[in-house]
Amino acid sequence: MPVDAALVAAGVLRSQRSQLALWDALIVESARRAGCTVLLTEDLHAGTDFDGVRVVNPFDAQSTTMPS
Repeated sequence: MPVDAALVAAGVLRSQRSQLALWDALIVESARRAGCTVLLTEDLHAGTDFDGVRVVNPFDAQSTTMPS
């Protein structure tokens, strides 16, 4: 995913709206831009949905159910 001004601006807005660190917000926005529906990470709250991107902790047995 190329980083451009639009992605950085979206990341800044996501950071402010969702109270995320800028780097986490950039990852969320990159996933959203790429059309991902699931984001595997242990760094964000499992189950959170960021405009269609759902956070799943791959190390938590309760949150690893993947959507069909």
